[in-house]
Amino acid sequence: MSQSTALTSAEASLADALGIQTVYRDVFGGDRKLKPDVLRALAASLGVPASSEDEINRFLERSSRDKWCRLLEPVVVAWEGRAVTVELRLRADELDAPITFNIKTEDGRELRLESTARSGTQLETASLDGRKFVKISLRSFEDVPLGYHRLRAQTAERQSEALLVSAPAHLVQPPADSHAWGVFVPIYSLPAKAPETVGTFAQLAETAKLVRSLGGNCVGTLPLLAAFLDEPFEPSPYSPVSRLFWNELYIDLETAPGFSGSSAASELGSEQYAQQTKELREAETVNYRESAALKRKALSVLAGQAWKSPQQRAELQKFIEDTPMLDAYARFRALTELRGKVWQEWDDQDNVLDCPLPEEAVESYRYHCYCQWVCSMQLQAVSEAFDEDSPGLYLDFPLGVNPAGFDHFFYRAQFVEGASAGAPPDTFFTAGQDWGFAPLNPVSQRESYYSYFIDAVRSHMRFAGSLRIDHVMQFHRLFCIPKGFAAVDGAYVSFPWQEIYAILCLESHRTKTVVIGENLGTVPESVVESMSLHKMWQLYVLQYEMLGPAKEGPTPPVEHCVCSVNTHDQAPFAAFLRGLDLELFEKWGLLTESEHRQETSLRSKKVEALRAMLVQGGYLKQHERSEKNLLGALLRWLAGTDSKLLLINLQDLLLDTRAQNMPGTTDEHVNWRYRLEKTPAEIASDEAHVKLFRDVNNIRNKVKTSA
Repeated sequence: MSQSTALTSAEASLADALGIQTVYRDVFGGDRKLKPDVLRALAASLGVPASSEDEINRFLERSSRDKWCRLLEPVVVAWEGRAVTVELRLRADELDAPITFNIKTEDGRELRLESTARSGTQLETASLDGRKFVKISLRSFEDVPLGYHRLRAQTAERQSEALLVSAPAHLVQPPADSHAWGVFVPIYSLPAKAPETVGTFAQLAETAKLVRSLGGNCVGTLPLLAAFLDEPFEPSPYSPVSRLFWNELYIDLETAPGFSGSSAASELGSEQYAQQTKELREAETVNYRESAALKRKALSVLAGQAWKSPQQRAELQKFIEDTPMLDAYARFRALTELRGKVWQEWDDQDNVLDCPLPEEAVESYRYHCYCQWVCSMQLQAVSEAFDEDSPGLYLDFPLGVNPAGFDHFFYRAQFVEGASAGAPPDTFFTAGQDWGFAPLNPVSQRESYYSYFIDAVRSHMRFAGSLRIDHVMQFHRLFCIPKGFAAVDGAYVSFPWQEIYAILCLESHRTKTVVIGENLGTVPESVVESMSLHKMWQLYVLQYEMLGPAKEGPTPPVEHCVCSVNTHDQAPFAAFLRGLDLELFEKWGLLTESEHRQETSLRSKKVEALRAMLVQGGYLKQHERSEKNLLGALLRWLAGTDSKLLLINLQDLLLDTRAQNMPGTTDEHVNWRYRLEKTPAEIASDEAHVKLFRDVNNIRNKVKTSA
């Protein structure tokens, strides 16, 4: 292994071939260069042996040969269904020969065209084994329907096939004069109603109807995806078992099929069950493990009844047939529970899903199929609580998945083994962050025609009126840390962003789903430009805007954005005003005592600048100094901006100071568990809150009228 800190010529070529950036600019303004041992370890995680210069050179030679001998790239994009421009790699003797193009559209039609390379534009040349190769750009079909098609190019001796994504150039947009508002609330934080112990999909639907009655048209929440809540145990919504399936903990039992008059209903009515659920329901925080165990007990009874009912069994079997990957998912969950160990420890992981399911796993298999059936129905009810052209249910598409989960198991060829995603060093996390889940592999994703990504996006957009993409920079580059290295040593791996945006644009138009990119943190300007090019909305977070050394008040949000006071990863507004987050940062060693004093002083100046701005704008009176008054003025100001959507954090309205999540913490902070102190209905019954909601709605309507 190279001990030098500088890359050799071969290593630099290797990094270029694999899309690994050799240098990046950090938040401190310095350049961080890729280390040779990190490069070689990342190459190995991508399936490329690179322990010596000879191995590197052999790979580079093989890679170049494979590239030039392949007629087509694995994925081709045609924007707006107009002229399909393909890049072909041809031998010099093929330049005058006919090239046949065939497209098999997703609806089964076939299109055919013949052309020659001489009508194209030469881009690049190479020589292999004494033969000259030429890369050309060539216009082929002039009009292709939107969709996913198979494109085949054929010469006299060779042929190659690609996925052709014919997509709209822009993500779907609401009406031009749309200036919506809604609320944000994690589903688990909704105060549970008997017999439940945690918030449910039905309560989310009730919240949606309540917001609509006040003039709003959006409810945002955290990821609702399936989680490990027994063994293994990981309740974080950002470490799901799958990005394809939903969390049965949030099923509303009383509206589940077959509940009325069932033995499950009788069980829930027992004194023992009532006492167990009461204790869990009244606790300040959610107890996921015990809540999930109780919920499973009831759902298992309902699942058993459903499979015995001829009508429900037929509906379940139809749902399984119509839901891609559900059979494999339910088998995986059943086998994980039966074996009591993660899939990485299975000896038969390559063919286990092709084998008959053990008899003792059948009940668990049926349970998971039933739960996904009910989740689908109840999520559909939430979605239908909104108008079709509204932001509606605002779902969150997480960056990664639990490495022990179904997605990593089933689509493992599309993941990078031996590395994890993370973030480079910044002001607070000076050693960087390792998030513990495997990144997707940009090469194998393309070779697999983005099958996993398309499946995951479709699962979300089926119910989402708007979809937030966590860490949108992932579509351009992702910080990857090879196993055995510290986060500070990671490097950025590039992704073919245009292909990913094309998929998003196509799926967005098919479901009329607005897409929002979470672009907080270290964001290259090219990412912002790409988002703007394809009309992906940005995030505007006031508390984030108030970070940094400047003492002035915040700048207003841009038009195509979702604005809010804070996010789930920040202190609630009352805690922010009081500097409680800064106290925690000092306690955890993220700030020194001196830095804490400096940050507290700077924040006080910024809050005063914010207050002055609101007073000058007529949103706040000079004598109004309370946190509630400041919050109300701030929300009215945000309501009057050009932003497309305003989300109000219900926790802020209660002046709650408990953060839902503090990034980088585990045992230091209670993450993903705090409940609201009041239900949304109780919040909306407060006269001051009713007035605020009405003011926000009226201001948004005025912005809409003047647009």
